[in-house]
Amino acid sequence: TPELKEEGTVRELVRMIQDLRQDGGFVPKDKITLLVEAQPEVKNIVERNKKLLMKEINASDILLRRSDKFDVEIETKFDGDPIWIGIKK
Repeated sequence: TPELKEEGTVRELVRMIQDLRQDGGFVPKDKITLLVEAQPEVKNIVERNKKLLMKEINASDILLRRSDKFDVEIETKFDGDPIWIGIKK
């Protein structure tokens, strides 16, 4: 169902972001700002699940745009589409 697909997408995003936090040397208590540049479908899922994502990844804010100001980033494919994720303290 679309709901299950969305739930899986959210879980996969959380996993990617937690791996990125670890790669950047962040500790669990560090509050971050999440930056996401992705296809509209993924952006909509992030927007609909913003509160859950913020809680899961300990974020103070989620911005749906690319920025030059970040501490660590990843550019990869997500469901076959390009996605850029950046995080900063």
